[in-house]
Amino acid sequence: MSQAEAIRLAGVTRHYRTPAGLVRAVDGIDLEIDAGATVAVVGPSGCGKSTLLSLLGGLDRPTSGQLWVGKQNLATLSDPARATYRRTHVGFIFQSYDLLPFLTAVENVAFQLSLQGELDGHDHCLELLDSLGLGDHADKLPDQLSGGQRQRVGIARALAHRPALILADEPTGELDSETSRSVMDLLLEAQRHLGATLVVVSHDVGVAQRLQRVLTLRDGRLVADSRSDPKGQPVA
Repeated sequence: MSQAEAIRLAGVTRHYRTPAGLVRAVDGIDLEIDAGATVAVVGPSGCGKSTLLSLLGGLDRPTSGQLWVGKQNLATLSDPARATYRRTHVGFIFQSYDLLPFLTAVENVAFQLSLQGELDGHDHCLELLDSLGLGDHADKLPDQLSGGQRQRVGIARALAHRPALILADEPTGELDSETSRSVMDLLLEAQRHLGATLVVVSHDVGVAQRLQRVLTLRDGRLVADSRSDPKGQPVA
């Protein structure tokens, strides 16, 4: 099990040059997140939520500023070092599931372990799927599963290597309300079991309120930071 790590951003920006001009996707964010915390990132479309998640996951590099996850400054890591960081420290969960269509559920989960050179994790993957209620579906292809089942396979894949940081981009965006609650139950239970830090991008107020802290972005800037009690109720 990886040990959860704190996150610290100091003056982080991510700017893009386009034919229409400069896009300030993330525009000078200062932020600290405690190790093991659960955090929601909310705001209107185009406010920089997914860009921020990409920076935290090492998928992208800041234009300027410092971004620390534990003892690693992602702003200065080389591309190979960031790839190693992603494989070993981060579990990604996407709205679109991103499962390989030609692999079964258990093979999709095992593929995550194979990226780290673990070639004998089949039993671990089966146990993980079973804990998520998919024990009877391990040998099915993604197109034989419902949306909620595919999302649970995505969660299993993200957790297979016991990450210190779990990043979820709209994990319930395409699910009905009942399935959404179930997926969040599973995700929060897994986060507690691993002791990982969890950051979730969501448009769903109900999802955001289940996390300990809600960060609101607008035009690439952090404009609000609220905290909730353990039952998800806002703290005055």
